[in-house]
Amino acid sequence: MLPQKEKKISKRITGGLGELLAACPYALVGKKLLGDKQDQQAGAPPPAAHEAQRIIHKIRLGRNIALIGVFCPFFWISLLSGAPRNIVEFNAAHSGLVVLAGGLIMAIGRFQFNRLKR
Repeated sequence: MLPQKEKKISKRITGGLGELLAACPYALVGKKLLGDKQDQQAGAPPPAAHEAQRIIHKIRLGRNIALIGVFCPFFWISLLSGAPRNIVEFNAAHSGLVVLAGGLIMAIGRFQFNRLKR
């Protein structure tokens, strides 16, 4: 059993990590994606107007994910600070994957939206 002072310190550290995680754009995207999946599973099939709004939301989410990849601070800091080439390439590849994931989500949403309009 931890003494009271050590419990407070431990709580501060975990609380600080929780705040840092809550501010992380990747964690926010994950929460959005998981929340969207849970909304789909609950209840009856949505009406067409609600379905269109859900698809538009997915397209916007894909756009926002792609923008997170474009403006990734890890890539830009390594590029502008003159980090070694392999670090810049790694960060560029990581950012590119995030942009690709966002583009894929946008493309899927566009395909679903066009199919819904027909």
